[in-house]
Amino acid sequence: MTHRSSTTTTVAILGTDTLAEGILARLLEREGYATRILEASYPMRMVDELLDGVDLLLLTPGLSPDVRGAFLKAMSSSPKTAAVPVLSFSDALKLALVDELAVNVSWRSLFDELVGQIGAALERAAASTRALVADCGEPAAQPDAL
Repeated sequence: MTHRSSTTTTVAILGTDTLAEGILARLLEREGYATRILEASYPMRMVDELLDGVDLLLLTPGLSPDVRGAFLKAMSSSPKTAAVPVLSFSDALKLALVDELAVNVSWRSLFDELVGQIGAALERAAASTRALVADCGEPAAQPDAL
């Protein structure tokens, strides 16, 4: 399942710079996404800059609740980043990416599930944007008159 669009979708991964995040980034790139790994140690005041051009944020399971909460609060307080969809990926996927023998499910099936969730979240975000544009009274595109 390869993601295709006229512009490349960028997925940021917020975590602690682990091996699993690097593997996940490479797998997402194979699916056609651009990726950016963000270390949780960045100052929260830089959220706008860190997420510039990002279409979706993935949170790693290893993030502390304090870091996760602070980052999400900083995101929601900025008009530039408040609408960026946020997903978390599972501990099982993280473990399977590093050591598939340690889990009962293949990394591929867990990864395919995540890719499906990413696609659905991006579609929901696009639908919300279309609805906002329609609600703002923007004129709808009209077919050319003959």
